[in-house]
Amino acid sequence: MLAATKSADNVIVNALGPQFHQGLEPSRYGRPGRIPGSVNVPAATLVDEKKKFVALAEAETAFSAEDPACSASSTAWQASTTGAW
Repeated sequence: MLAATKSADNVIVNALGPQFHQGLEPSRYGRPGRIPGSVNVPAATLVDEKKKFVALAEAETAFSAEDPACSASSTAWQASTTGAW
């Protein structure tokens, strides 16, 4: 993980709520904040009211809104939404 933070080829995504990513509220993980340089795409924004994954286009919008270099791969998204992982 440390090596990944130093590479411009990687984007590290923090899927916690924004209040935890920003270190505004205590979390169950023992320390506030995030990995330096990570972007925040809360997991809750990637599921609908029925707890099903949102469509790929909606997920890509959520990822690219945080960082243009951080877009969901359709292959990875399909694998994660179909349980292929």
